[in-house]
Amino acid sequence: MRMLTQYLPQRFFNALDFTKTDESICSLSGHEAISLHYGLTYEMNLDEISNMKLIVYWGFNAAVNAPHLHALSLKAKRRGNHIIVVDSRKSETAELADLWIQLKPGSDVTLTYGVMKHLIEYELVDETFLSKYTYGYDELKKEVSEWTISEIECYTEISWSKIEEFAEEYYRFKPSVTMIGIGMQKNLYGWESVRAVSLIPALIGFTEDSTILTVRHGT
Repeated sequence: MRMLTQYLPQRFFNALDFTKTDESICSLSGHEAISLHYGLTYEMNLDEISNMKLIVYWGFNAAVNAPHLHALSLKAKRRGNHIIVVDSRKSETAELADLWIQLKPGSDVTLTYGVMKHLIEYELVDETFLSKYTYGYDELKKEVSEWTISEIECYTEISWSKIEEFAEEYYRFKPSVTMIGIGMQKNLYGWESVRAVSLIPALIGFTEDSTILTVRHGT
């Protein structure tokens, strides 16, 4: 695959004398976005997916684009673990999920703020982790508080009760993994969506018994 995604595109764009790619045709914007918060980007060992209590596919139709990952998540589901899909359409992955969040296209940041609003207002965040390992939480908290429930519902076209359910799943089921799809990055502000989503794990906290991992894979 590296030959197809890294070297072949370079030859193609060189021949056309076009602007060169970033040595990939996938997710540089997402990697750069997460790096702004975490310094680097990280991925998890695929074998760990079946051990995740919560698997979130955010803009990622794994059943079609990464069946090997989806098979592992279904294995976890059979053991009682949960799958949540955030997608504007009811994809093949959403069909088999425990919860499908059908958001308005382009409203990922607003949805994320809704999830964070619930976590913050109900004191479901890891204050110890935030104070010890992060900075800027007060600014984020203030920005999130400026969004009203009615505004969030209007922008996302999702009921507040479903957003609360989504947030509660993040809090209750640990460890979890959030896999952010490539498609949501392919617009002018796509990297902002990835930045926002990647902050949810930090609010809940990275601890030995509650490891939250964020990876990007698939479309």
